[in-house]
Amino acid sequence: MKLHKLHLKTAVPEKSSTLIKIMINEMKHILGRGDILIVEFTKKNGEKRKMKCTTSLDRIPESEHPQEGSTFTYNTEETLRVYDIEKEGWRSFRVDSVDAISSELFTG
Repeated sequence: MKLHKLHLKTAVPEKSSTLIKIMINEMKHILGRGDILIVEFTKKNGEKRKMKCTTSLDRIPESEHPQEGSTFTYNTEETLRVYDIEKEGWRSFRVDSVDAISSELFTG
């Protein structure tokens, strides 16, 4: 597999509810394609964080897949639950805390 990085960084200067909805749709679109979402956000404690993440089960170790019958949910209107590729675990972040997004896609 060859990794291609897209330089489509989208900064989020103002966080109106309309812009947040657009960002949610874009992030879901990136994740839905099976691509890697790179999200920069501000944690609750004020720390800046950059995370490479996915929801594609093909890219997540089988031992980390949600169990059948679990109440596991990938996202809500306020948060997205994703698998952090570098920290190798599930994480959530608040959509209104996002400062920038970009993506990487895999081609065969």
